[in-house]
Amino acid sequence: MKKWLYLVMSIVFSVVLLVGMLGCAAPEEKVVPEKVVPEKVVPEEKVVPEEKVFELIWSSFIMPDMCQTKMYINLMDAIEERSDGRVVFDRYWSAELTGALEMLPALRVGAIDMADPPPGYYPAELPLCGMFNVTRVQPEVDETVRNGYQIYWHEGEISEYLAAEGVRQNVIMLGHYPMDYMMLTTFPVYSLADIDGKTFRSLGLYEPGHLAQWGAISKNVMPAEMYDGLGRGTIDGVNIYWMGIKPWHLEEVAKYMSFHDGAILSLTTTMNLDTYNGLPADVREMIIETRDEHMEPNIKAWYDERDYMLGFLEEAGVTWTEVDPEEEKELQEDWIRACIEVFLPEVAARGYETEGELVLNRWLELNTGEGIPYWKAYFGL
Repeated sequence: MKKWLYLVMSIVFSVVLLVGMLGCAAPEEKVVPEKVVPEKVVPEEKVVPEEKVFELIWSSFIMPDMCQTKMYINLMDAIEERSDGRVVFDRYWSAELTGALEMLPALRVGAIDMADPPPGYYPAELPLCGMFNVTRVQPEVDETVRNGYQIYWHEGEISEYLAAEGVRQNVIMLGHYPMDYMMLTTFPVYSLADIDGKTFRSLGLYEPGHLAQWGAISKNVMPAEMYDGLGRGTIDGVNIYWMGIKPWHLEEVAKYMSFHDGAILSLTTTMNLDTYNGLPADVREMIIETRDEHMEPNIKAWYDERDYMLGFLEEAGVTWTEVDPEEEKELQEDWIRACIEVFLPEVAARGYETEGELVLNRWLELNTGEGIPYWKAYFGL
């Protein structure tokens, strides 16, 4: 009995001791959650899309070492720089892409973006603008250029007629290069009587009738054939612009310069209208500003080149003969007669009689101070 009592008491004691030990155990360590530091949020960098670069194709039929080429290069360089590289030109010269008679059609359809077509080469497409290109109403280059800028862009309704002619061909005109014509011959000329019976390279509707007033015979000779024509004697002379003498080497075969026969607006910087309208507004505005700002520098560049040519021709042995100033004036004024007699019927036949008369009248006023009625009376037309 006692054994069993001791056994029970031993078990109870053991249980109590175990419970006491558990109660006195170290309290469970409190786990403090680790402090979470949120990551610094970096705002996403705003992606600015790159501005579109407009790669435009320039095509010219003239050689890259001529005076007008320098003017074109200056204009294109300025546009590229002022557009901050948004406009760049791929430049082609010497009819590498388009010949003189291919440029306007290529511009019209956008095969090229900018070129220098002479308006006078396209009488059916540009009958109004062509008049400035094929008639030499003003003898001086600087006045020809300034008056050209005036009538093309600052003469209200008349300027609109000229712009509309470009729009019909899907082009916009952006500047003009002048040409100043001199009589270059294989024989000395001192008077207009000296050209009677002589054969001159002469093209188009105007110049043959102009030279015929003094008995000269006209022959259709392309520029590349002038050297051979003068050298072989199939022609006796040419009315040639200063800057064309050296590239064609005409100083080698014709040694006499005489009459100054007026100036024209010749090659015209022309852009495809869709190309122009597709440029950003600020670029279009900049192109027009550049066009206007380059007018006077271009005039100066032309006179600088003329001074160079004077020295070159003298060294080449070309003689400048002295002519009667009154005869020279008579020669130059005859272009006004030719304009009135030929231009007005031509544009009337093409449906532009009213526009043609307004354009010619203003052109004569700008260059001579008098309009069509005065000159008709002067020539007895």
